[in-house]
Amino acid sequence: MRRGIVALVTALGISTPAQASWEVIRGDGACAISAQWDDDGGTRATLVEMADGAVALGLQNSNWSIKEGEIYPLTVAFDRDLYSVKATGFSDSEGRGFRFSAGRDLAVAFGAASSLIILRDGGNPTTVLAVKLIGSRAAIERMKPCMATVRREKAREQAAADALQRKRDIVPADPFFEPEAAIPIGNAGRWATNDDYPAAAMRERREGDAQFKVTVDRLGAPTDCEIISSSGHADLDAATCSLVLRRSRFNTAPDTQGSRFYRNRIRWRVPVYDSAPPAEAK
Repeated sequence: MRRGIVALVTALGISTPAQASWEVIRGDGACAISAQWDDDGGTRATLVEMADGAVALGLQNSNWSIKEGEIYPLTVAFDRDLYSVKATGFSDSEGRGFRFSAGRDLAVAFGAASSLIILRDGGNPTTVLAVKLIGSRAAIERMKPCMATVRREKAREQAAADALQRKRDIVPADPFFEPEAAIPIGNAGRWATNDDYPAAAMRERREGDAQFKVTVDRLGAPTDCEIISSSGHADLDAATCSLVLRRSRFNTAPDTQGSRFYRNRIRWRVPVYDSAPPAEAK
């Protein structure tokens, strides 16, 4: 593989497609540099850096038959420095292409290199791109003021969001909002039976009503349970939430934003005789 890369780098000294100058593009929370080569299909390279430091390199060509979402193992060479990457296919109005993500060192390597060679891995590696990088170092430098501006804006947005959240911690945005109630599937009264009565509480004839609130996700599964009014006995309270989380199921609500809740109680009563009705949720 390396011998083939060296041969391609040598060949670039003889012939390479003409490259347009790099342009700096500012986006939402990111900056990019982009340039196009005058090869068949007009290959375009776009290096994007996010405010958090993540970097991605994308290449596209109007001739490529790349499948959107498919993973392509590639070998990327900046001069003679080789990187194995897994790129993801995409398509837009300018053609099909692939992109892969890396850390800040990708931008450093991109700016320092004089050539870019990409091979599609496999039993018989295929050359995807072999071009000279002209002006990439200067383009990376020109992107730095853009990134400084983006990071300042992100910092201001985060500070404003934090300040708003602090206000909402005191006074909610909508104090009249009530989350959608979850609807149990089946008989909630069967979530607890006499057979579930904690043994020690049964022997000591301890009773009480444990009121609970269960948090429900959009698929109808309980995710959390809390006692909002205690039975007066820790073991009865613990058994209440354990049984509710294990046995309850609720209607699905895929369009609901956030969690839903369900409130009820389990009335723990020591059976008087064998045929006594079970402890029940009402």
